[in-house]
Amino acid sequence: MPTKRKRARKRKPLSKAELDDYYLVKFTLPETHSHRGLRYGIVSHSSFDEDVKREAERGNLVISDCEVPISWIRAADHVEKVPVGCGLLPDIDLVEQWLDDKGKAAAQLALASPTCVNQLVSLDVADGLAWYIIVEETKRTLTVEWRSYGGGDRYTDVILGWGGTFPRDRLEPLIMSAEELNRFIAEIDRRKKQPAQQEATGV
Repeated sequence: MPTKRKRARKRKPLSKAELDDYYLVKFTLPETHSHRGLRYGIVSHSSFDEDVKREAERGNLVISDCEVPISWIRAADHVEKVPVGCGLLPDIDLVEQWLDDKGKAAAQLALASPTCVNQLVSLDVADGLAWYIIVEETKRTLTVEWRSYGGGDRYTDVILGWGGTFPRDRLEPLIMSAEELNRFIAEIDRRKKQPAQQEATGV
């Protein structure tokens, strides 16, 4: 998974206990960035990962983005912890809603695209789906990137992995049809209506 680095002033190192206190976080990227705006991510705690240890010594966190296959390096004081558990699960719902918004926007972009670029691919994995978006095409190949849509299960396909370039004739049959994309959008809209309906009925 590629890592995006951001230079920062020297900070107090993070102890293991301080690092362990981080799990789900959110931060904002500038409007000039390709992934601009609000981002959610999961902090890596692996004691065997040299990047994690090195960045902790610099007061930084290594954060796996919740939507795209990127690990961000951010100063601990430049992120906000997202509470989980202890009756604070609605904040997790916010992440799922954020991913739904990203997925819906991607599906709408796919419907409007006249080429293979921006088309979506979803593959059955375990009890969920692995999602990919086509980011580049040539006469013989298609390049895909992993995405965490459809509930944010973070499944990856055993062959496509986090993404890569593959023969066009292998991937083209897997591209979601307009009917499938519209069903996906409808399912997202249905999920969005559920909280409002539950609040109205008190269920």
